[in-house]
Amino acid sequence: MKKTFLILGVILGSLILVNAQAAPQRDKDKEEQQAREAEYNRRVDALRNVGKDRIIRDRYKDQKLFEDKVMPIYRDSTKEELELVAAEQEDLQKYSKFLTQKDTGIAKLIVDRGCDKNIEIIVSTNHCLKYSMPGAGSSYSFRLEDYQRRRFSDLSFSNNRFYALGLLTQGIFVDIGDVPLEEITMDSPSVKFLVDFEPPEEINKVVEFN
Repeated sequence: MKKTFLILGVILGSLILVNAQAAPQRDKDKEEQQAREAEYNRRVDALRNVGKDRIIRDRYKDQKLFEDKVMPIYRDSTKEELELVAAEQEDLQKYSKFLTQKDTGIAKLIVDRGCDKNIEIIVSTNHCLKYSMPGAGSSYSFRLEDYQRRRFSDLSFSNNRFYALGLLTQGIFVDIGDVPLEEITMDSPSVKFLVDFEPPEEINKVVEFN
């Protein structure tokens, strides 16, 4: 009888030990399953709410940033600034016949004195403060018909030379010679070269051309 009770006790003890070890494993499995379900539900909710979430932005801060950082870069020259770089009356009279033609104009470029080196830095020399328009009068955009920073312009004047360094531009300079502008036609050798020129379209050829 004692042996029987002893065997039963061992069996019951083993069963209790097995059940005690299995319970934490079941709890762990249950927690992992719940975590997987929660992650699944989170992803489903995220997909359902695509485009519905509203981003709260500080409009005043955005406007201030636009006024302080963006407008000075792209702004038009003021009337007072344009008066400083107005063409001389002598030149206007000299080229008056040419200027009566369609799509013609005259603009004065001011020598570059380092006013436009860094977009984040304001150069406070007398020259740069005087020519306060974008590019300090040394760069001009024919597309915008106004003075612009060098990177947004079509033509710049620096170190006694003309440059075409603006973004998305391909500049070509030709020597028309000592010829009155009004005598220049589409058949003039220098102009004909420009008319006949076909710019490359593939990027590698564009780089080679430059």
